[in-house]
Amino acid sequence: MPYLIAAVVLVGALGLLNLVLSFGIIRRLREQAAIGHHDPAPEAGEKPWMALQQQQVRPFAVETADGVRIDRDALPDRLLVAFLSATCDACAQRLPRFREVAGRLPRSQVLAIAVGPLEETVALRTELAEFAQVAAEEDLGPVAAAFSVEGYPAFLMLDSAGVVLASGWDAGVFDKTPGLFPHDVAI
Repeated sequence: MPYLIAAVVLVGALGLLNLVLSFGIIRRLREQAAIGHHDPAPEAGEKPWMALQQQQVRPFAVETADGVRIDRDALPDRLLVAFLSATCDACAQRLPRFREVAGRLPRSQVLAIAVGPLEETVALRTELAEFAQVAAEEDLGPVAAAFSVEGYPAFLMLDSAGVVLASGWDAGVFDKTPGLFPHDVAI
């Protein structure tokens, strides 16, 4: 009988340990989902999830909803680029800050890529069109590949040669890089 009691106690303790570990894993997965598809800070030696500062993006061309063609070989002096997914909670959370940063540039210098199927991005494209040139593409499409973007949201500032001046998963990264905006003032 003592063996039976010990076995039941051991099985109960293992079941309780399994339950506690499962809740911990679920909580960790929810935290990671809140920042997009990937963790924005790659480990040493890992491939970065978007083009990094001083890196030139690969050639790309995209047509905006307004019919304007934007390509790497004919960029304005500064181009603020954002990749946002309609199904990404982190994208929705960072959209107001992106709108604020984009307001520091003329609309012709702001490009927003709405990522996902066209029917899912209608509302996002409409909202972005208020302050940015908007293009749409499927998840991890050719424009995202040119920018080495593998997760959302992604924000990048390019110079006229297509060199990344700043990039990050939050538009606030641009405040940490002085001289990106004409008549730069701290917000």
